[in-house]
Amino acid sequence: MWNHFLGRMRSNELPIVTLARNPELDQETAFTICRLINCVGWSLKDDWDWNWLRGEQKDHRSLIDIPLLKKAWKPLAEKDRLSLQTTNDVDKRISTISPLTGLLKLKTLVLQNNLIQDLGPLSGMTKLTYLNCYANKISDLSPLRNLPLLEELTLAHNPVASLRVLENLPNLRELSLSADQIARFAECQRLPSLRSLDVTGNETIADFTDWPDMPLLQVLSVHNAESLRGIERFGALGTLGIYGDAEQGFSDLSPLSGLKKLTHLTVCSLKPLDAEPLAQLHALRRLSINCPRVRGLAKLTSLPVLHEFRMDDESNCDPGELNTLRAGLTPRDTEFRNDARGLQPSLDLHVVDQETFDYYDLKAPFGIRPDECNDGMLASEREWLIARIREAVSVELKDKVDFLLPYTSGRRRSERLILYSVRAYEAFRTIALILQRILCETRNDWIIWFQSCLGEGPEDEEESFEDLENFTVWVYPNKIVATEENAEVVRELIEWRAS
Repeated sequence: MWNHFLGRMRSNELPIVTLARNPELDQETAFTICRLINCVGWSLKDDWDWNWLRGEQKDHRSLIDIPLLKKAWKPLAEKDRLSLQTTNDVDKRISTISPLTGLLKLKTLVLQNNLIQDLGPLSGMTKLTYLNCYANKISDLSPLRNLPLLEELTLAHNPVASLRVLENLPNLRELSLSADQIARFAECQRLPSLRSLDVTGNETIADFTDWPDMPLLQVLSVHNAESLRGIERFGALGTLGIYGDAEQGFSDLSPLSGLKKLTHLTVCSLKPLDAEPLAQLHALRRLSINCPRVRGLAKLTSLPVLHEFRMDDESNCDPGELNTLRAGLTPRDTEFRNDARGLQPSLDLHVVDQETFDYYDLKAPFGIRPDECNDGMLASEREWLIARIREAVSVELKDKVDFLLPYTSGRRRSERLILYSVRAYEAFRTIALILQRILCETRNDWIIWFQSCLGEGPEDEEESFEDLENFTVWVYPNKIVATEENAEVVRELIEWRAS
């Protein structure tokens, strides 16, 4: 009777637990289970050992604690984001993802730099929108057919046998491949929703004539291009980076002349280039050229909205033409600033719950239109905003000592500002108003993640932080948003030097 009762209990247990109890469980699957536990272990035990999977451990089956696994599965099953990326070439890599089968709420999954061959366990993860499989051993992509919501996919450096499955992904917006996969990529006929494509690797890409139709492609970055033939087919391109073959490179830029929507262009080649065909690109905002010699810069002075021109070696062109071109560049303020929005700074504090506060940090990008990509225009807009913030805050405070504007990127209109020093901390009110004045004048809506990290700056050993409490807020043009946990200290800082 007791054995029967135990059998009934076992029949109702979690599949992951049944898998872990299996006496024939292999060490590779056991290791993946351990990696899953490690993803949430810190939230289950205060004294979590982050190094428990490091070293020469080979018997991963013995590391699985069934009661701990049961506890771990509850938060794992609720996760919408998970990373099993191996971040170095020393640690052991996972080779199977079979223990992930029940994680059906996942929207983002990172499997980069592992030894995975079988994507079958992903078939039931129909909510996935982002999948990173960079540098694995995957040849069969057919399980991706069951992921209709997939928007971003990284497949570079996998020995894929076919890429035709891409044609069955109706929402695929961003794709990353390696040059050795281009022959398989050319077998696709049409990718109607693709907006961004990145191709890296050492294999030479002959040209673009056989590539699939991509009518909405806005962002393209390609390394080791031998010729630009066929690139004119992608008329929606706004941001283009073309890096020539390491042995020869390309010499003819004329195929680019038909790309009338190009705003950002980077060209690198080992051959001399004539820039004259680029004079027809009247939407061009930024141009970067790296080659042994460039001529025809004088023709580019007619470009009406060119903000920036870059060359790695300025001795490779006519200095007079270069100076004339730069003298006629238009300021970026004309593109990204709008003084007529009618907004006024306000330190009005809005207190929200943690889930609401985290929404634009964890759940969704702020200020992005559905048709927008992480393109050159957004990157230039971000650079302009950061430059204005740095200049304004640096009047009273020292960059990288009192404050930091960390490097950020991505498809969102939000930035970060971190305060390190007591001096900066006590200037909260002043800094918040500076940020708001800038945000009131941006053409598009932006918000700033504004936080203090006292004790973490480069000169903190000289300061005392006793009785000072760190804060994190969102700064909008006309309000400050904080959680209840931070509300009291933020109120005090707002009133600190109020006139």
